Amino acid sequence: MPKKTPAVPKRVLIIEDDEDVAKILEVLVRGLHAEVLLADDGMTGVEMARTQQPDLVLVDIHLPGNERLEVIRALRDTTRLAGLPIIVITGNSTVEYVRETARLGANDFLVKANVLAGDGLDRIEKFLSTPGRVAPKKKKKKP
Repeated sequence: MPKKTPAVPKRVLIIEDDEDVAKILEVLVRGLHAEVLLADDGMTGVEMARTQQPDLVLVDIHLPGNERLEVIRALRDTTRLAGLPIIVITGNSTVEYVRETARLGANDFLVKANVLAGDGLDRIEKFLSTPGRVAPKKKKKKP
């Protein structure tokens, strides 16, 4: 009987500047049997994504300055990371924030309080179970 090769755990990069929130997210994601990479600022997160090749990125949209914009833009502009699934996590769930994250190229949007309570993990797990990369949906341009 052939030996089964153990499944390689998926890698999730969490970009979060609040250490307590990052630790809670780490525990929750590890509960999904994923390896966790942590970055406490946006540019460190982008560099980690380039070198560590995660399967999913969770990024806090309230990073200092404009880092959240630069993080998503830098990931989308890096050819081999262009299809990397990005889930934005934020404490603000207004329609404007949802639209902004979609415009920037995020694949999904989760409210931080809900995730910290364990809600939304199914959406994270969905991206982890999807084979290959999942590029964001492109909006059709009006003629």
